[in-house]
Amino acid sequence: RLKMHNYKICVVNYLNSKPFIYGLKKFPNIQDWVTLVEENPAECADSLIQGKTDIALIPAAMILQLENPHIISSYCIGSQGKVKTVCLFSNVPIEEITDVILDNQSRTSVRLFQILAKEYWKQEFNYHPSSPDSNNQIKGNTAAVVIGDRTIPMFEKYEYIYDLGEIWQKMTGLPFVFAAWVSPFPLEKELVQIFHHACELGMNSIDLIVQENSEVNTKEFNLETYYKKNISYDLDESKQEGLNLFLTKVAELENWKASNITYQLPNSNVITAL
Repeated sequence: RLKMHNYKICVVNYLNSKPFIYGLKKFPNIQDWVTLVEENPAECADSLIQGKTDIALIPAAMILQLENPHIISSYCIGSQGKVKTVCLFSNVPIEEITDVILDNQSRTSVRLFQILAKEYWKQEFNYHPSSPDSNNQIKGNTAAVVIGDRTIPMFEKYEYIYDLGEIWQKMTGLPFVFAAWVSPFPLEKELVQIFHHACELGMNSIDLIVQENSEVNTKEFNLETYYKKNISYDLDESKQEGLNLFLTKVAELENWKASNITYQLPNSNVITAL
């Protein structure tokens, strides 16, 4: 039986992770062993790297910052083509862009754009950090990489929108993993199974989550389509292949040593009651 240690779990506070949040809040008796903290992707990663959190949904690029990363869930934030909420927004086509503002909330999207710039578009840009006023700076030859819920009102404003998940798949033929559930140490098998079933509860509640958040729908953004077609939550073999390729490219870009990643995935046939 699982020791009732209080595990601190950090989850990204975006629409795409609401199914995880739902499951981790609603799973029976889960409050006995979990403290849930909601942050943006970069903050989740920093919390895990600094040892303030036991498990976190972190941007894929930050996995390499851990000495002994364990991917502990067969669910992730991924895409098989168009992801919708990780895009380059511009008023001019890509070949005319000179400057790009990079979203400071996710290092994965920043690294992904830099890899695509070099290998797919074969262009060089002047890069600038984002600020609260970044959207007003998208003009002329300046574009911006924007992620998450803040992209939703932008689809009707800009003529040129480049979806980074879609471009990655065009370049590599593989899906992309934007974020994964990671622990810096191995976890008890029973805990991994319980965590899996909590996330599974959220996955099975997507229709309810869509109803509860219907106010986000716009002419260009449909939440049900987003959950069921744009976001691909299963960390299957092709996504693991895409993730490993991306991390190899990030390690080259940053001149980092690639970490040995352990996939401590659950046996989904075993259901453990708390």
